[in-house]
Amino acid sequence: MSPRSLAGTAALLATLALTACGAQSQSQSTASSTSGPAASVPANSPSTTANIVASAPTAPVVPTTVQPHAHTGGTVVIPSGGFGPPAQVTLLSFVDPASGADQFAVPVAGDRFVGVRLRVTFGGTSPVQENLAGDTSIQDSQGSTYSSTQANLQGCPAFTTGLTLSPGKTATGCVTFDVSAATTITEVMFTPGGQLGNVTAEWDIP
Repeated sequence: MSPRSLAGTAALLATLALTACGAQSQSQSTASSTSGPAASVPANSPSTTANIVASAPTAPVVPTTVQPHAHTGGTVVIPSGGFGPPAQVTLLSFVDPASGADQFAVPVAGDRFVGVRLRVTFGGTSPVQENLAGDTSIQDSQGSTYSSTQANLQGCPAFTTGLTLSPGKTATGCVTFDVSAATTITEVMFTPGGQLGNVTAEWDIP
């Protein structure tokens, strides 16, 4: 090949190389502009998704209907309030202080026993299994409420545990409370169904 041909070939190769480099540079520049970091979205942009924390559900509040107050010896008629059948409840006596039935039945040091003797008759059409001690509570002059305690009293037998009453049948028994020696009890309360009930009978003490 002649020197002129060699020179022409070399010039052609150089031109092709420069063209290729330019194309590669342009390609890299285009890729950088399209694959760079995404534009940030302002926090208050409509496209921003907020983290929403649902509120915890709260238990429904069951309204309590209080029957007119009675006194010791009085009978309160409790209508069916959506839980359980109707009932007739009589506060036969309020024993304060009360004595334990044996040496094992003693109140906490500094406390005293109080006894509530009730007569309960359920209506309706079906037998009722009821925790009568759990349905009964007392309240003091400061508005504090007390639940029953498991202790037998002298001369006042407790209700049978897990008692089942047929409609029209009557049960009589005592409910025991352990309260501070300095506490003044002002009310006895009975709510069929306990915490699930929504109608309460009340007797003022004395």
